[in-house]
Amino acid sequence: MKNKILIFLSISIIAFWYFTKNVTIGDHYEIINKMSCRHLVYDLGSNSSIGRISCLDKVGFKNQYIFGESQNQYYWFDKSKDNRNFNSDEIVNGPFSKNEFYRLLDSLSINDFEFQYIYK
Repeated sequence: MKNKILIFLSISIIAFWYFTKNVTIGDHYEIINKMSCRHLVYDLGSNSSIGRISCLDKVGFKNQYIFGESQNQYYWFDKSKDNRNFNSDEIVNGPFSKNEFYRLLDSLSINDFEFQYIYK
């Protein structure tokens, strides 16, 4: 019984760590966990950031593009065109339906896209 409790606690701690840790993508982007929701942000340094996509279920990137899914809606932006002076509405495209999202991937010649981070 004692071993089962220790195993349960270990799994719980690992799951808590996995689902609450911040993830860095490239030089400027982080996925942060804030108020039970994951957000993709542009990191400004000194604990400051600018939001890009909120309440993420999935995040992925391919070439210069970052893609996010939030509540069955899809968003994307070209990180090579992004900078610290943009608000999210100036750089992020969307929301798109799933069909529109797959058409977008085709138009960008991305054939083998998979989300790298899946939270739901």
